[in-house]
Amino acid sequence: MEQGASSGLVDSIKDLHEIKPQVLIHFLPTLLNQLLRLLTLSIHEDVSINTARLLVHIIDQCQKESCMMYLHSYVKRIFKIEVRDQATDRTTHEALAKALVILLDPTFDSSFVEKLLKHLWFFYELIHKSMVQYLVQTGLDSVPRGQRFPASVHEALKAGISNAAQRVIQRQREGPEEARLANRSVATFLTHCFSLMDRGFVFCLFNNYANTFSHPDNKTLMEMKFEVLQTLGNYEHFVPLNLPLLPMPKEQAMAQNTCWHMRVNEAFCRRHFPVGLILRELGVALCEGSTELRHPAISTLRGLITKHALDTRYAGQDRQKRVATLYLPLLSLIQECAHSIISMSVGLQQDNLNCKEEILPAGPPRSAGLGLELPAFSFQAGGTLRSSESRISVTSIDSVGSVAERRSTMDCSSLVLQQEKLTKSEVRSLLLVFLHILKHIPPDALLAYWKQLSPANIPGFFSLLEMCVKHFKYCGKNHHGTSTASDQTHHQRSRSHTAALVRRSQTLPTRRSAHGIPRTARVRSHDGVEVSEALLAAHLSTEVCLTILDVLDLFTTHHKEQLLIDQGDNALMRNVFGVYLAFLQIGQSLAAQAHIFAAFHLFLNQFKLAFFRGRAAMCEALCMEVLRCSCSRLSDVRSHACLLLHLLMRLDFELTGRTGLSRTHTQIVVAVSRLIADMPELGEGGG
Repeated sequence: MEQGASSGLVDSIKDLHEIKPQVLIHFLPTLLNQLLRLLTLSIHEDVSINTARLLVHIIDQCQKESCMMYLHSYVKRIFKIEVRDQATDRTTHEALAKALVILLDPTFDSSFVEKLLKHLWFFYELIHKSMVQYLVQTGLDSVPRGQRFPASVHEALKAGISNAAQRVIQRQREGPEEARLANRSVATFLTHCFSLMDRGFVFCLFNNYANTFSHPDNKTLMEMKFEVLQTLGNYEHFVPLNLPLLPMPKEQAMAQNTCWHMRVNEAFCRRHFPVGLILRELGVALCEGSTELRHPAISTLRGLITKHALDTRYAGQDRQKRVATLYLPLLSLIQECAHSIISMSVGLQQDNLNCKEEILPAGPPRSAGLGLELPAFSFQAGGTLRSSESRISVTSIDSVGSVAERRSTMDCSSLVLQQEKLTKSEVRSLLLVFLHILKHIPPDALLAYWKQLSPANIPGFFSLLEMCVKHFKYCGKNHHGTSTASDQTHHQRSRSHTAALVRRSQTLPTRRSAHGIPRTARVRSHDGVEVSEALLAAHLSTEVCLTILDVLDLFTTHHKEQLLIDQGDNALMRNVFGVYLAFLQIGQSLAAQAHIFAAFHLFLNQFKLAFFRGRAAMCEALCMEVLRCSCSRLSDVRSHACLLLHLLMRLDFELTGRTGLSRTHTQIVVAVSRLIADMPELGEGGG
């Protein structure tokens, strides 16, 4: 095309800006087809730029006329790339990607970029569909992902996304809505690329794009970063992306099964990049110590764990364990926050001092537990990754150096939190994730985690378990939901609404929820508190109890010799026993109480020397709590307490050669004296 003809074509394109919006919309499919065809055929930069500007103008006019559905319909049903006559012809996705590089350049017209960012989704949707149709037409969908597109396409996409990130940062103050829309469009497009392009290259794009928003002092940018990570986590095949199937010799594979990644370091990120990227940013957010930064990070993590748990593809014990091992480094990250969690939990304990604990009647079986007993994880062997494709992805990451970017070589276990305490909701989310991982990871992985902990850090792990017991304590139906003044006010407002619903239910047919439960049953309350919410709290408390008991049993079984050092008079035994004792100090459901007393029977038989040959402190504390439980209002709890007290006396009698039970007798006398001195607690003991 000659220069004069090119100039005349540019003038004609500019004249189309003056056409009335109604006319543009009337001829929308034809006009868009011709403009996209012109974009691919043009060899002059000014023609391409003005064509792209006209596309943005048309999209903006459609939005002003409330006709965006026509654009969505065009992308979904009408748009189709033309068959190329020669291999050298430009494709639609390449032409659009190169046009975006120019239009999103930081030096380009800022007034135009505002409209472009708002409608960036349209261009990336066209690029995505063009790439799919190109692979189908050329038959390249059967070749390895790294060989499907030429290097020019990779370079154009990388440069365009980099420029888009810079534009989003520039506009996030003046036009936050446009910046958020553009950020969402880029993140969604990158997830689409996982199915089309070399995944190592896409990982690189994700890593570079997310790192662009690393401004801890800017709340908006940090929220955008975690929105990108959340979009990555919502990808349909997120779990298989984290489980590359690299071919290796049998001996190396056997050794690999016993090698667990305990830290969010470079080795972990190279092998499990998507999870590594999210955990790395979580560690940085926890390190910063600001609630505004921690909240989106913790919310993203909890949402990701919930998504995996609710995915029916990941059902089954083996698949559960395989997926849970991806989050094994979270144990170290959360343990780094232990001092902040403990300080927050101490405050919660002060708030609950006047809480009247209540032991429920028989709770549900463990399979019906809520909160932690979620649908099982799974991993379908092979997933969507083939070994050759996995190898390409890993080597691509290594070649582009994406893992070696910001903080990737940092060991997140060395992070030290600042002085700002975690909020109640943050503590709850972290503890739920902590318990969920403990519940599902393989026993050998948990044993390996304990083995790599230093002696100074092991007590912190059990302090976390004790905080879990106290944080998820069940305070009874009368107390649930009324611990703060704001909750009481909200409840008083809802009572009138509840009463209105009940009155309506007397004259209208009963409506049912999605689960078939009558809606009127959900609004009936006991002393002003919804029974359903109280039961949720009770079931969660029971599930927490059972999960921690499993962990304690595993630890005591494999560390018996360490626990019996100095006849049990050591810090490790005191920490483990403190967790056990917390179960008796805090009321539980009858289902949980049965397991708790059974666990104490096993614990006493394993470590009777620590109780009757070591210092008397452990025996004294246990006798006190057992006698409290023997004063419970529920006969089942009293029976369990009496059986445990009988076991104490019998073991003491046997260890003394059947000559007496002086230690148990002495401690029971002391405990009874203390209980008599504190008579008001007798009626509340154990429940």
